[in-house]
Amino acid sequence: DINKISSILLENKIFEMIDALAAKDKAKALKLYADLIKLRESPIKILKLISRHFNIMYIIKSGTNQALSQDKIIATAKIPPFALKKYNAQLKKYTEEELLEYVRLCTEIEEDFKNGRIEVGIGVEMLLCR
Repeated sequence: DINKISSILLENKIFEMIDALAAKDKAKALKLYADLIKLRESPIKILKLISRHFNIMYIIKSGTNQALSQDKIIATAKIPPFALKKYNAQLKKYTEEELLEYVRLCTEIEEDFKNGRIEVGIGVEMLLCR
């Protein structure tokens, strides 16, 4: 029972950190990241979730800029319909180019980690400070 509750709390902290990053609240994102590391959460898992979040935001922003229907955007982004409102609120702070840059950075950090050029935790911290 304790493990179930702990994993729910960890997931909530991860999503809270991603929301802070998407809201451009670097200080809060870094604090939550530090808390997650203390709780032994995997930096690569965190990076993958950040990457997924910015990919979804990019798909939504791009679809909106192309005047696609909400149903088409939801299907392409593979998100539940109720999540679109949350993403749209975060998208107000980003251009399509900025989102594409975050997607590129996440991919670059993961690639550099896999090739031994960077420690993934440092890469995530650099991303959060951006």
